[in-house]
Amino acid sequence: MAVTMAVFLPVRGHDFINLDDNLYLTENPHLRHGLTEEAVRWSLTANWAQPDPHSDYWRPLSFLSHALDVELFGMNPAGHHWMNVLFHAVNAVVLFELLRRMTGALWPSVFVAAIWAVHPLRVEAVAWATARKDVLSTSFWLLTTAAYLWYTRAPRPGRYLVMLLCFVLGLMCKPMLVTLPFVLLLLDYWPLGRLQTSWRRAVAEKLPLLALSLISSAITSAVQTPGETRATLDQVPLTMRLGNAVTAYAAYLRKTIWPDDLAVFYPYPASLPAWQVALAAGVLVAITALAVVHWRRCPYLLVGWLWYLGTLVPVIGLVQVGSQSMADRFTYVPMVGVLIMAAWAWPVRPVWIGVGGGVLLACAVLARQQLGHWQNSETLFRHALAVTTDNWPAHHNLGETLEAQGHDAESADHYRATLRLQPDYAEAHFNLANVLSRTGPPREAVTHYQAALRLRPDYPKAHVNLGNLYLSAGQRDAAIRHYRAALVLQPAMAEAHNNLGLALAARGDFAAAIRHYEAALRIWPDSDGVRANLAEAQRKSREGVAR
Repeated sequence: MAVTMAVFLPVRGHDFINLDDNLYLTENPHLRHGLTEEAVRWSLTANWAQPDPHSDYWRPLSFLSHALDVELFGMNPAGHHWMNVLFHAVNAVVLFELLRRMTGALWPSVFVAAIWAVHPLRVEAVAWATARKDVLSTSFWLLTTAAYLWYTRAPRPGRYLVMLLCFVLGLMCKPMLVTLPFVLLLLDYWPLGRLQTSWRRAVAEKLPLLALSLISSAITSAVQTPGETRATLDQVPLTMRLGNAVTAYAAYLRKTIWPDDLAVFYPYPASLPAWQVALAAGVLVAITALAVVHWRRCPYLLVGWLWYLGTLVPVIGLVQVGSQSMADRFTYVPMVGVLIMAAWAWPVRPVWIGVGGGVLLACAVLARQQLGHWQNSETLFRHALAVTTDNWPAHHNLGETLEAQGHDAESADHYRATLRLQPDYAEAHFNLANVLSRTGPPREAVTHYQAALRLRPDYPKAHVNLGNLYLSAGQRDAAIRHYRAALVLQPAMAEAHNNLGLALAARGDFAAAIRHYEAALRIWPDSDGVRANLAEAQRKSREGVAR
């Protein structure tokens, strides 16, 4: 635990990043006041009635943990990051203790837990504030396993219910736990040896867990929008998904052994060479054959390999969520299986223990190096661009970072690079238009706002900003049309009400302007600007009546 916390100590000085941290945490209006009644209600019900931009799928305990962090630390990123490190360090200790108690083998358990804890592939899940769902769900994964071990030693209903409760809480952090019932069956085979004595009972015990997994999967699928959060088969064909899944399995193995060129985002490939898919499939088949051939003499090989293959299934891309081809954080649980294979095949002799110590030291050094890239959004996405190709999300998010720093010219270059790779990305059109509206030419800014609205008609902010351009150019009717379109999409948008009031006042319709200023103040009561606009419109309205 001390080693883990020492390796990840620098996260105390890291910033939030503008990928998910902003959407789900720092700009999430439901969590900004901490662990309030409203935060609890929203966390439990987000996405049920309608899509919510601040929630990707149902994971209430993850959001509540963020709300608790806000309650404790405000929006100081140090506290949020340090809580991730704390969860991860505790997970490493619990993993060690579980393996030791199940197998009685000290040094292999040390090897698995220690390498797992400080491997560079862990950096993404630990250093990314909104990857809390990964470390927290794994805490409940390990607690569920511990409760199961407790139950197997004295099978009683109360102990089984404790296991069920831990499992449900884990699913409420992230549905990654849907594969845990199958992992428990693997553990029944080795090291617990329960399948050999009563396999029917062992299978029956997993049925309630399996039912809960199916319910969790159904909920997750129901709240994700096909074509947006979840890709359709037209967007990503099945053959492409299968090819990417095979190559991703092999790529995760390679990065476990040789963790180079790690990035926050790996773009989905436009195509996959047949030789690459064939080579990856050959590696997977060879390891599977080795594990099956030696299943009696070395059962840990089969258990570890099936652990790795099985626990990656929810995130391997057969159901494509997002536009990444793979992600380092997806290895958080699956890598344990690979390490089990290596640790129990490793001879327990002083010389090999020394080699294991060398591997641990190398992992710690590389993890600390990778951690340095997570200092802030700029360092993170510049590194991603350096180690990947055609990485349009990295270009876009670096553009947003540079724009926030006032580097308009460089940010525009990155937005244009994004659009060269992903011409139909509405957000990049919108952000480029924002830069061009300040730096010119205005006509090009209008073109990109219109492109954003063509690609995403339900984009209220694009309507407002395009309306602002028209208003500054004296085209009041066009501006009013776009402000009203924004309010149809988002009635509680203070900026749209205020700017519509400005356009109506400029046209002399002070009564209508006053109504929209008042609506803006109901949403945004602390705005001195809106209050001043309202006072000016009321004054001019009175003067008009007096005349």
